[in-house]
Amino acid sequence: MSIEPRWLSTQAAATYLGYESRRSLERLREKGEGPQFSRRGSRILYRVQDLDAWAEAGLVDPGAEHRGARPLQVVA
Repeated sequence: MSIEPRWLSTQAAATYLGYESRRSLERLREKGEGPQFSRRGSRILYRVQDLDAWAEAGLVDPGAEHRGARPLQVVA
């Protein structure tokens, strides 16, 4: 039986999200643009479910900009 961690350190959360450095996640946190976190004394911890929700919220449909940018003209 293995227990998956519910809370991750900044380094582990950065790795989980695919960042090469924890500093990327720290910068997002400083700007108020990163995922939700919890402060436990001097430690910052991230819940896996919050990391997943934040990543999902940033998904982009790659064709949406092109589809909405210019409607096609129908030539009769």
